[in-house]
Amino acid sequence: MFKIRLKELRESKGMTQRDFAAEFGVSKGTVGMWESGAREPRTIDEINRIADYFGVSTDYLLGRAEKKEKPAPTDGDGPTLDASLIERLIQLTPEEREKVEVFVQGMIAGRDAHGSR
Repeated sequence: MFKIRLKELRESKGMTQRDFAAEFGVSKGTVGMWESGAREPRTIDEINRIADYFGVSTDYLLGRAEKKEKPAPTDGDGPTLDASLIERLIQLTPEEREKVEVFVQGMIAGRDAHGSR
């Protein structure tokens, strides 16, 4: 068994075990057992969901890394995407995101039409 960094992350958000349990559809007792290392999340999906919720890597959550940050997303083989840009996009309303998507699609279409990359 391993002890995940759930308690530290939960408390950093000002959440109680009960709050976290309600958010994740588990019992308060289950949260306590995860935090003490007596029990582990059952599936990789649960681990991924917890890491995503707190914005940390699964390695950090599982105590395998010291850095909290998730690795920056990439566009396949290309360079990593700017994390601050992604954070700003997340803060947009759905309507604003749609406008950004249309704008980006237009830029790509224009570039492709001119044969430049």
